[in-house]
Amino acid sequence: MPEEYQFSRRAPRCASCGREFERGEEHHSALIAEPPPAPSKRRRAEAQLPAAEPAASAEPSGADAGAAVQAAAVADSAPKGSKLPWRRLDFCNACWKPEETANYFSFWKTAVPEEEATREKPLAKRIDAETVYEMFRRLEGQPELEKQKFRFILALILMRKKRLRFASVASTPQGEHLVLEDKAEGVTHKVRDPGLADEEIDSLKSAVDDLLRGAESSGDGAAP
Repeated sequence: MPEEYQFSRRAPRCASCGREFERGEEHHSALIAEPPPAPSKRRRAEAQLPAAEPAASAEPSGADAGAAVQAAAVADSAPKGSKLPWRRLDFCNACWKPEETANYFSFWKTAVPEEEATREKPLAKRIDAETVYEMFRRLEGQPELEKQKFRFILALILMRKKRLRFASVASTPQGEHLVLEDKAEGVTHKVRDPGLADEEIDSLKSAVDDLLRGAESSGDGAAP
Protein backbone atom coordinates (compact mmCIF):
# COMPACT_ATOMS: atom_id res chain seq x y z
CA MET A 1 0.00 0.00 0.00
CA PRO A 2 1.49 3.40 -0.93
CA GLU A 3 2.80 5.56 1.89
CA GLU A 4 0.85 8.64 2.99
CA TYR A 5 3.21 11.54 3.67
CA GLN A 6 2.59 14.69 5.66
CA PHE A 7 4.62 17.76 6.56
CA SER A 8 3.60 20.45 8.96
CA ARG A 9 2.46 23.57 7.13
CA ARG A 10 3.25 27.14 8.06
CA ALA A 11 2.43 27.50 11.74
CA PRO A 12 -0.09 30.20 12.75
CA ARG A 13 2.29 31.49 15.44
CA CYS A 14 5.99 31.92 16.19
CA ALA A 15 7.67 28.74 17.43
CA SER A 16 9.73 30.74 19.94
CA CYS A 17 7.53 33.40 21.53
CA GLY A 18 4.13 31.97 20.58
CA ARG A 19 2.81 35.24 19.08
CA GLU A 20 0.29 34.71 16.28
CA PHE A 21 1.38 35.92 12.85
CA GLU A 22 -0.58 38.71 11.19
CA ARG A 23 -1.69 38.84 7.58
CA GLY A 24 1.16 40.05 5.38
CA GLU A 25 3.75 39.68 8.16
CA GLU A 26 7.24 38.64 7.09
CA HIS A 27 8.84 35.82 9.04
CA HIS A 28 11.46 33.08 8.76
CA SER A 29 10.89 29.37 8.15
CA ALA A 30 13.37 26.59 8.88
CA LEU A 31 13.60 22.82 8.58
CA ILE A 32 15.01 20.88 11.52
CA ALA A 33 16.10 17.25 11.51
CA GLU A 34 14.74 16.36 14.93
CA PRO A 35 12.22 18.30 17.01
CA PRO A 36 12.65 18.95 20.73
CA PRO A 37 11.02 16.06 22.63
CA ALA A 38 7.40 16.76 23.43
CA PRO A 39 6.41 16.23 27.08
CA SER A 40 4.59 13.00 27.78
CA LYS A 41 0.90 12.97 28.75
CA ARG A 42 1.91 12.10 32.30
CA ARG A 43 4.29 15.03 32.53
CA ARG A 44 1.69 17.40 31.10
CA ALA A 45 -0.84 16.14 33.65
CA GLU A 46 1.66 16.55 36.48
CA ALA A 47 2.38 20.09 35.36
CA GLN A 48 -1.29 20.95 35.88
CA LEU A 49 -1.36 19.70 39.50
CA PRO A 50 -0.93 22.20 42.38
CA ALA A 51 2.68 22.40 43.48
CA ALA A 52 3.56 21.14 46.96
CA GLU A 53 6.17 23.86 47.44
CA PRO A 54 5.37 27.55 46.84
CA ALA A 55 8.59 28.01 44.87
CA ALA A 56 7.58 25.30 42.41
CA SER A 57 4.61 27.36 41.17
CA ALA A 58 6.83 30.10 39.75
CA GLU A 59 6.44 30.80 36.04
CA PRO A 60 9.36 29.72 33.83
CA SER A 61 11.43 32.55 32.46
CA GLY A 62 14.20 33.26 29.96
CA ALA A 63 15.54 30.30 27.99
CA ASP A 64 13.32 27.79 29.84
CA ALA A 65 10.16 29.62 28.83
CA GLY A 66 11.32 29.91 25.21
CA ALA A 67 12.17 26.20 25.07
CA ALA A 68 8.74 25.31 26.47
CA VAL A 69 6.95 27.42 23.84
CA GLN A 70 9.03 25.90 21.01
CA ALA A 71 8.46 22.34 22.27
CA ALA A 72 4.72 22.95 22.42
CA ALA A 73 4.70 24.47 18.92
CA VAL A 74 6.54 21.49 17.47
CA ALA A 75 4.31 19.01 19.28
CA ASP A 76 1.14 20.76 18.07
CA SER A 77 2.26 21.01 14.43
CA ALA A 78 4.04 17.65 14.14
CA PRO A 79 2.39 15.49 11.45
CA LYS A 80 1.26 12.10 12.67
CA GLY A 81 2.55 8.93 11.02
CA SER A 82 5.04 10.71 8.76
CA LYS A 83 8.36 9.08 7.90
CA LEU A 84 9.89 12.21 6.41
CA PRO A 85 13.02 13.34 8.25
CA TRP A 86 12.36 17.06 8.85
CA ARG A 87 9.90 19.36 10.50
CA ARG A 88 9.17 22.98 9.75
CA LEU A 89 9.36 25.77 12.32
CA ASP A 90 8.32 29.37 11.72
CA PHE A 91 9.82 32.32 13.62
CA CYS A 92 8.88 35.99 13.80
CA ASN A 93 11.63 38.44 12.86
CA ALA A 94 12.25 39.36 16.51
CA CYS A 95 12.90 35.73 17.49
CA TRP A 96 14.90 34.69 14.42
CA LYS A 97 18.56 34.05 15.30
CA PRO A 98 20.88 34.02 12.26
CA GLU A 99 23.70 32.59 14.36
CA GLU A 100 21.68 29.39 14.82
CA THR A 101 21.07 28.66 11.12
CA ALA A 102 23.82 26.01 11.12
CA ASN A 103 21.37 23.86 13.12
CA TYR A 104 18.83 23.86 10.27
CA PHE A 105 18.72 21.71 7.17
CA SER A 106 17.34 24.66 5.22
CA PHE A 107 15.74 28.04 5.89
CA TRP A 108 14.15 30.93 4.02
CA LYS A 109 12.32 34.22 4.54
CA THR A 110 8.68 34.45 3.60
CA ALA A 111 5.43 36.22 4.51
CA VAL A 112 1.91 35.30 5.55
CA PRO A 113 -0.42 35.89 2.57
CA GLU A 114 -2.55 39.01 2.76
CA GLU A 115 -5.55 36.85 1.96
CA GLU A 116 -6.29 33.23 1.14
CA ALA A 117 -5.73 32.47 -2.53
CA THR A 118 -8.81 31.12 -4.28
CA ARG A 119 -6.63 29.21 -6.73
CA GLU A 120 -2.92 28.62 -6.24
CA LYS A 121 -0.34 28.15 -8.93
CA PRO A 122 1.18 24.67 -9.30
CA LEU A 123 3.98 23.97 -6.82
CA ALA A 124 6.72 23.86 -9.48
CA LYS A 125 5.78 27.38 -10.64
CA ARG A 126 5.33 28.81 -7.16
CA ILE A 127 8.49 27.97 -5.22
CA ASP A 128 12.02 29.27 -5.67
CA ALA A 129 14.26 26.96 -7.70
CA GLU A 130 17.44 27.75 -5.76
CA THR A 131 15.81 26.90 -2.41
CA VAL A 132 14.84 23.51 -3.81
CA TYR A 133 18.22 23.01 -5.49
CA GLU A 134 20.09 23.57 -2.21
CA MET A 135 17.98 20.90 -0.52
CA PHE A 136 18.51 18.58 -3.49
CA ARG A 137 22.30 18.93 -3.33
CA ARG A 138 22.45 18.47 0.44
CA LEU A 139 20.65 15.12 0.04
CA GLU A 140 23.21 13.72 -2.40
CA GLY A 141 24.70 10.44 -1.16
CA GLN A 142 22.20 10.02 1.68
CA PRO A 143 21.54 6.28 2.13
CA GLU A 144 18.14 6.48 3.85
CA LEU A 145 15.31 5.45 1.54
CA GLU A 146 12.96 8.21 2.71
CA LYS A 147 15.58 10.86 1.92
CA GLN A 148 16.15 9.30 -1.49
CA LYS A 149 12.41 9.48 -2.18
CA PHE A 150 12.36 13.12 -1.13
CA ARG A 151 15.35 13.89 -3.38
CA PHE A 152 13.63 12.18 -6.30
CA ILE A 153 10.58 14.44 -5.89
CA LEU A 154 12.83 17.50 -5.69
CA ALA A 155 14.48 16.36 -8.92
CA LEU A 156 11.09 16.21 -10.66
CA ILE A 157 10.34 19.76 -9.48
CA LEU A 158 13.73 21.01 -10.70
CA MET A 159 13.16 19.46 -14.11
CA ARG A 160 9.74 21.12 -14.31
CA LYS A 161 11.39 24.44 -13.48
CA LYS A 162 14.12 23.73 -16.09
CA ARG A 163 16.82 24.09 -13.46
CA LEU A 164 17.98 20.54 -14.28
CA ARG A 165 17.71 18.73 -17.62
CA PHE A 166 17.15 14.99 -18.07
CA ALA A 167 20.11 13.39 -19.86
CA SER A 168 19.77 9.61 -19.53
CA VAL A 169 19.08 6.64 -17.27
CA ALA A 170 21.98 4.73 -15.72
CA SER A 171 21.68 1.18 -14.41
CA THR A 172 23.72 0.24 -11.35
CA PRO A 173 23.70 -2.67 -8.86
CA GLN A 174 21.66 -0.36 -6.59
CA GLY A 175 18.99 0.20 -9.25
CA GLU A 176 18.23 2.72 -11.95
CA HIS A 177 19.35 6.34 -11.61
CA LEU A 178 18.25 9.42 -13.49
CA VAL A 179 21.20 11.37 -14.89
CA LEU A 180 20.40 15.08 -14.75
CA GLU A 181 22.45 17.94 -16.14
CA ASP A 182 22.98 21.33 -14.56
CA LYS A 183 24.04 23.35 -17.59
CA ALA A 184 24.50 26.54 -15.59
CA GLU A 185 27.21 24.98 -13.40
CA GLY A 186 28.43 22.33 -15.84
CA VAL A 187 27.80 19.37 -13.55
CA THR A 188 25.65 16.23 -13.60
CA HIS A 189 23.70 14.58 -10.82
CA LYS A 190 22.58 10.99 -10.42
CA VAL A 191 19.25 10.48 -8.71
CA ARG A 192 18.15 7.04 -7.64
CA ASP A 193 14.71 6.11 -8.93
CA PRO A 194 13.03 4.61 -5.83
CA GLY A 195 10.26 3.04 -7.91
CA LEU A 196 7.43 5.08 -6.43
CA ALA A 197 3.85 4.28 -7.35
CA ASP A 198 1.83 7.13 -8.85
CA GLU A 199 -0.17 7.46 -5.62
CA GLU A 200 3.01 7.77 -3.57
CA ILE A 201 4.44 10.39 -5.94
CA ASP A 202 1.25 12.43 -5.56
CA SER A 203 1.38 12.08 -1.77
CA LEU A 204 5.03 13.14 -1.63
CA LYS A 205 4.41 16.12 -3.93
CA SER A 206 1.59 17.22 -1.66
CA ALA A 207 3.88 16.85 1.37
CA VAL A 208 6.60 18.92 -0.28
CA ASP A 209 3.99 21.55 -1.17
CA ASP A 210 3.02 21.80 2.50
CA LEU A 211 6.64 21.92 3.58
CA LEU A 212 7.72 24.66 1.17
CA ARG A 213 4.55 26.71 1.21
CA GLY A 214 5.82 30.28 1.38
CA ALA A 215 9.25 29.48 -0.10
CA GLU A 216 8.54 31.58 -3.19
CA SER A 217 11.75 33.54 -2.65
CA SER A 218 15.02 32.48 -1.04
CA GLY A 219 15.57 35.49 1.16
CA ASP A 220 18.02 33.56 3.34
CA GLY A 221 19.13 30.22 1.94
CA ALA A 222 20.17 26.78 3.06
CA ALA A 223 22.35 25.90 5.97
CA PRO A 224 25.98 25.33 4.99
